[in-house]
Amino acid sequence: MLMNKNTPVLSFDYDLENHKALDIRELINPEAAPLGLPDRQGKITRGELNYWWRHRAIPASRAQVDRLLENLQLESTLELAEKSFGLSLSDRYWLNDEDDPHTWDEVNFFDNDFTDDLGFLTLGQDSAGSSPDAPDYASISLSSPNSTLGGDLLKKWKIIDGERVLLKAGVGFANQEPYNEVIATELHGRIMGAGEYLPYQLFEDTRRVYSACANMLGPDEELVAAWDLVRNVKQSNNLSDLQFYVKRCEDLGLDPDEVMTALAKMFAADFVIANRDRHYRNFGVIRNVETLEVTRLAPVFDTGSSLWSDAELLGIP
Repeated sequence: MLMNKNTPVLSFDYDLENHKALDIRELINPEAAPLGLPDRQGKITRGELNYWWRHRAIPASRAQVDRLLENLQLESTLELAEKSFGLSLSDRYWLNDEDDPHTWDEVNFFDNDFTDDLGFLTLGQDSAGSSPDAPDYASISLSSPNSTLGGDLLKKWKIIDGERVLLKAGVGFANQEPYNEVIATELHGRIMGAGEYLPYQLFEDTRRVYSACANMLGPDEELVAAWDLVRNVKQSNNLSDLQFYVKRCEDLGLDPDEVMTALAKMFAADFVIANRDRHYRNFGVIRNVETLEVTRLAPVFDTGSSLWSDAELLGIP
């Protein structure tokens, strides 16, 4: 059963061997489904459900993912998602087994603690050799929101003083990306108001520096990526990509002028710090999962791949 917090969305048969839905048995509350799940005809199909589920897991492009799977003796990152009910800290969707049902209060990671076992591995903290904090692969707990973290950079959710905090690593010996996030925070604070951007700070964990940010979501909220607003909606030929996205936000109840202004601020900041990684999956809107109302734009986040962090040498005339 695909659930949105306490609301059943649909029931389906699932193939554990091939990690995919076989068929949809019943649509129960399709209006509570993830935005972008219905196809262009407004139907929720097996293909669309499997597309959503594949993108629920850690991507195959993630650094060190093969090493992660080998050490855990798993064949697919979808197995990790299965072992934690598909739960995330970016929304309230999860999978409930009709033969062994659970409740949202029992399983969700917003309210229930989780170990740092899997996070230690998804952040790559075991790659530099032995560590006294390294978990035992044979007894590791795989119940963790880190099993559904997207993106290519090494990262993890960690509970710090009771708060859910996202830690992200940099790339290579320079480890520049975490510092870029802090620089971007300073820039965003000059041109954006409170709540329009996600502030980052540096955090040291097992003798390495990471960027750290609190969860952007309030109670009963979910992050909806821009991609999910546009991918299954036909775009008029007379609208540019930017105009089409603004119209989609307007269709969902947001003020188009405010949306355009917020996007202009984001793009201006990206230009100043040469951010090369602004794409449809790292900006979006916030929706209330109880009322199903889109309430605001998501704050600007994920700006570490900037300031020429991928350049080994900058040419000087």
